[in-house]
Amino acid sequence: MLTYKQVVKYIHLAVAVPALLFVGCKGLENKEIPQYVYVMLMVMGAATLLHHSEMLPLNKVLNMVGIEHFNSPRKHRVEIVNSEYRPQHMHVRLGDTVEWVNRDTSLHTVSSFTDVFDKELEKDEVYSFTFGRPGIYNYYSKPHPYMKGTLSVVQN
Repeated sequence: MLTYKQVVKYIHLAVAVPALLFVGCKGLENKEIPQYVYVMLMVMGAATLLHHSEMLPLNKVLNMVGIEHFNSPRKHRVEIVNSEYRPQHMHVRLGDTVEWVNRDTSLHTVSSFTDVFDKELEKDEVYSFTFGRPGIYNYYSKPHPYMKGTLSVVQN
C-alpha cells in the first residue's frame, strides 16, 4: 500500500516529466509555446524533481531539463526583400549569430559603418556574422545607401 506522500510524489512526477519532455522537444525552436510558459514548466519540473530527489544537485537537474538553453547562442535571420532589410532593427545577445539572406534579384551588401563586417551578396546568397562585442551596429547596402539596418548586441 502506498502512503499519501508516495502518491503525491508519483502524481507530481507523472505531471512534471511529460511536461518537461514536451517542452524540451517542442520548445522555443518551433515557437509553439510562449517563453514564459516554457520557463514556468521548466522551473516547476525542476522543482518537482528536486523536491523528490534530495541526492540530485540543482545544476544537474537544471541541465537535465534544459534550463541552460536560455544562455545558448542563437541564430537570427535578416532577409533582404524589395531593397530593404527585414527586420530593419534587431536585438541580439553577445555570441549570437545573425544571418543575412538576399532574396532580391539585385546585388546588395551588408556593410557596417565601422567596417566590422562587409559582405557583398548575390541573389539567394547568405552571410553570417557572430557578434563578439556588445554595442549598436548600424549597417547599410553600398549599392543602395538608403537601405539601412541596426543591430543592438547586449551582454547575456
